[in-house]
Amino acid sequence: MRTTLINGRLILPGGIGETGYVVIEDGKIAAVEKGEPAGPLSGEVIDAHSLYISPGFIDLHTHGAGGADFMDGTVEAYLTVAETHARYGTTALLPTTLTCPDEELFHMFDVYTEAKARNTKGAHFLGIHLEGPYFAYSQRGAQDPANLKQPVPEHYMKILEASGDIVRWSIAPELPGALELGRLLKSRHILPSVGHTDAV
Repeated sequence: MRTTLINGRLILPGGIGETGYVVIEDGKIAAVEKGEPAGPLSGEVIDAHSLYISPGFIDLHTHGAGGADFMDGTVEAYLTVAETHARYGTTALLPTTLTCPDEELFHMFDVYTEAKARNTKGAHFLGIHLEGPYFAYSQRGAQDPANLKQPVPEHYMKILEASGDIVRWSIAPELPGALELGRLLKSRHILPSVGHTDAV
């Protein structure tokens, strides 16, 4: 399978707007070139009519789309979110949680595993982004204060043992124990991220 996008304004690391074309072979980008293709083209040819041709977006913090939320706790919600994002240019994303009871969080881990296996049409799931529950009360925003906690090993080790899909974890670094958790996450190749914090 070969598809060529022609007459597009390329978004490249060195600049935006030069006319060029993109060749896709077997679902992968095989070439990105400025100007016009030389010679006849095989396979499907799509004329971009001077619209932008952009790399796919990667969303590192998203709770949902298309009327569905990852915390809905269903595979159908995950697939709806993934397919909606794909329609608007996001090719990969991190499903993001809210602070919630542990039972709900662990159920979300199970749903993620099943949804990832069934996701054939939407933006790819690259792993889970945990948001909380280790946040400053004064900066909680929409997080349910009943579920905010302090980062203690007895709690966060349970979470880490429940899922191998966590790739990013947002926490307030000023909380007692937060820096120790951050170092542990780094050692496990999980990105510690600052969020909902009173730190200045």
